[in-house]
Amino acid sequence: MAIARFNTHISPPHAYFSLAPAKRGRGRGEGVVRSMSAGDTIAPQPIQNDIDSMSALRDPLTPPSPPEGEREFFFNFGWGALARWVLLFAVLVAVPAAAAPIKILALGTSLTQGYGVPPGLDFTAVLQDRLKASGIDAKVINAGVSGDTSSDGLSRLDWSLADHPDAAIIEMGSNDALRGQAPALTEKNLSAILTRLKAAHIPVLLTGMKAPRNFGAEYATQFDPIYPRLAKQFGTLFYPFILDGVALNPKLNQADGIHPNPEGVKIVVARILPYVKQLVLLAKH
Repeated sequence: MAIARFNTHISPPHAYFSLAPAKRGRGRGEGVVRSMSAGDTIAPQPIQNDIDSMSALRDPLTPPSPPEGEREFFFNFGWGALARWVLLFAVLVAVPAAAAPIKILALGTSLTQGYGVPPGLDFTAVLQDRLKASGIDAKVINAGVSGDTSSDGLSRLDWSLADHPDAAIIEMGSNDALRGQAPALTEKNLSAILTRLKAAHIPVLLTGMKAPRNFGAEYATQFDPIYPRLAKQFGTLFYPFILDGVALNPKLNQADGIHPNPEGVKIVVARILPYVKQLVLLAKH
């Protein structure tokens, strides 16, 4: 019996798909069809894998890693810039802010207000200038009102404290004495003012006043001791007489013989200045 023989040689296929990069006009990964004859050999074609695309497909929530050059740029520039910002922030935090000026409330009468003198030459303005000339950054708040008694000063104290002063100079009582007001009432009002300031933890410089001698010795002996007594009671700084060195001197006073002229104001400030400097030290601590 004849045995049929089969050709076991399998010829190469007549066509194949190449995954080489597509020519212009074809999409990426598109197959290029080429016919071949039985005698042709098959040259292996490289397959280009899109690593970034594969990574994205593997985990769509994870952004693709930047190319090696970009990673190097980030680490060389990005982290360096971040470090510089952190260092700058640390320096800014470490440098203390400029200290605000010490605010000094000057609660008083026309002697504080500057009755009869040009603007800028009053007690508070000159005192502020002298403090700054001494290296003390201070703002002296003029809360002087011409004609005010100690009762008036007490009634407007809360309004005067609206600026939140760090310290206070109290110059009240001169108009009480000029009107012959009972010394006990003056002391009561001043005591209430000092009580309020102490409760607010505001250090005080209390300035003394002397009664006019035309009311008699008895009135003066009742009025004059009010100030040193209150200063001792409340533990405040005390300047015995606001018009020291100026009172009764025609060259240093205006025509009324009561209010200092600009030259008189300078002397008042020069003599009280050491006490105000002590007040500033108390305010800082």
